[in-house]
Formats: sequence, structure tokens, C-alpha cells
Amino acid sequence: MRRLMYLLCCVAALGACNSDDEYDPTVPTDMALAKGDGQAGDAGAMLPESLTVLVTNLKGAPVEGVTVEWLVLTGGGTVSETFSTTSATGEAQVAFTLGA
Repeated sequence: MRRLMYLLCCVAALGACNSDDEYDPTVPTDMALAKGDGQAGDAGAMLPESLTVLVTNLKGAPVEGVTVEWLVLTGGGTVSETFSTTSATGEAQVAFTLGA
């Protein structure tokens, strides 16, 4: 019985965190790749389409003015900017040049 009561308290607390009274549409909660995936090109060449991410809030609406940091973790290559900022559509983008 004690375990059930604890679970109900946790659910109630999580529900309170997502109430409309505390909702702030300017807070980003999700980022997803929007464009540029699956491209191919020659070594050392810039990809024809920019890499683009979409940043959204708790309700799935785009968030403007979010700084996105771009890093190349594996495989080499470079990005045109280390940081970019989301537009009114919630998108941030960079050009990507393939490594050797």
C-alpha cells in the first residue's frame, strides 16, 4: 500500500509541472533534425543542403532565439559555424563540409 501511495504522489507532482499556469512557450524542450540527413558527396566537398534542426517547446511549437552549438564528433568534416540561432520558425542551420 505504501508503494502505491508514493506512485500516486509522483504522478500528481509531474502533472503539476506541466500545468498551463506554469507553461512558458519560450522554453525549448525538444530538438530534432529537420533537413539535410542522408546526403552524400565527394570527400572535402560541401554538402548541397544545409543541416537543419527544429527546436520546439513543450506543446510542439517552434522556439525562436535558441542558440544551437554544432560539433563534429566522428568522421571528420567541418561546420560553417560553431553556433547558430533559431529563426521564427524554430530552425537553425549550418553548412557541412565532408572530411577527407
